Amino acid sequence: ANPIMCTAKLVRAWLPMLVVLWTLACSTAAARVWYVAVDGDADGTGSATSPVSLYSALGLCHDGDTLLLNAGVYNKTRTVDRNVTIQSLASAHETIIDGPLTWMIAARNVSMVDVTIRSRLELLMKDKIYRDDGAGHYHYYYYYVGATFSLIGCKLEPHVANSYSIFAGFYRELNGYMITNVLLDRVDIDPRAGAVMLHQGSLVVRNSNLSSLATNSSLTAYVVNSTFRGSTEPLEDGSVSCWKSYGSLNVCDGCVFEGCTNTNEGAALHGSAYMRDGKFIGNTAKNGVAVYY
Repeated sequence: ANPIMCTAKLVRAWLPMLVVLWTLACSTAAARVWYVAVDGDADGTGSATSPVSLYSALGLCHDGDTLLLNAGVYNKTRTVDRNVTIQSLASAHETIIDGPLTWMIAARNVSMVDVTIRSRLELLMKDKIYRDDGAGHYHYYYYYVGATFSLIGCKLEPHVANSYSIFAGFYRELNGYMITNVLLDRVDIDPRAGAVMLHQGSLVVRNSNLSSLATNSSLTAYVVNSTFRGSTEPLEDGSVSCWKSYGSLNVCDGCVFEGCTNTNEGAALHGSAYMRDGKFIGNTAKNGVAVYY
């Protein structure tokens, strides 16, 4: 047999497998852990013995990476534009991100674990779709499709008084909605931090303390074993209902509405939702003290 022909056959037979193995090796190598410290060196390696600053880590990291934060107060940050996990090595009480008034989250999949955040979190899209606006004119419409943002074991505190603690809504200047999946698990939101405002996608809240929540008709919300304590900051329409619920695809299971006040209608719940095993305690409003529909 011709040795050259045999070699060519072997290469053709094994080439697809080699490509797969090479791809897996590259993807595994791409994800890494960055150690972060308040006094981290901008020129550090990101190892446990040579941590970098949070600002540097957010600029150096890649999709799939994990940023492990040592205890301390982090004052300098930047837009999160990579799919990363930001996690405390200590606890939310000891690890505080005291960043700008608005902290942009501009990536498809971002998780934050066991940190305190003193910024308004604004979920910003990156994708754009070129389509007809219905009047025969074509424009770029920006959407954040299929993204997931998770807060686990986190605390949200106000940087200064503002209307929203988490915002994913309509951007008029970009002509687009955020279609975002949001998970809040064991999250504690200070009432002064304002409302969670989401327009499209899905929201799951578990075992959390919230101030106010506003959900659009295009969003499905499932809230379980959580407490609404009432916000001191109004929603976009000026009301301060604990839950401004548009549409009917909303479920509240085992929740407590306590001390919510609204000078308009519906201190606890304004809109419709499926309620089960809930409690309403000490709520006051102009009309519909507990629920206004």
